[in-house]
Amino acid sequence: MNSPDEQLQGVDPGAQAKVIITALSNFARGTQSLIRHHIDLARHELKADAAEVAKDAVGVAIAIGMLLMGYVLLLFATVLFSAWYGGITAMALTTLSLSLIHLIGGALLARSVASTLRDRRYGLEYTGAEIERSTTWAKQISQRNEEKNEQA
Repeated sequence: MNSPDEQLQGVDPGAQAKVIITALSNFARGTQSLIRHHIDLARHELKADAAEVAKDAVGVAIAIGMLLMGYVLLLFATVLFSAWYGGITAMALTTLSLSLIHLIGGALLARSVASTLRDRRYGLEYTGAEIERSTTWAKQISQRNEEKNEQA
């Protein structure tokens, strides 16, 4: 088995330089393309995660608004009920029931959104898998090249 230096001994030094430059150029171009692909994939994943976080944040804001509305209605019902205890009792009970509906609905919505936020996974899942595949591919190519060099 000849070493690479022994294989290139009879070859013109200019041709050797061209082979090396071409190999380095192809390697740089391939690496640049691979890195660009990984960056694009990471950018798309981050955009998708940001959109999901924004959607969940809007859900939390709506739930908080419903809870606050329920609290205000509950206070309003308490004031009306204590102030008008007589003939306006039906109005106070209606306001009280509406406030309870808002409180319960807001709490259920907030719990649902919080559960979704807790269960959802954010991060660069696909980018990590793609980098792992590229690393495995590069190792396989390197092993093939070593085997070719050993056979030559």
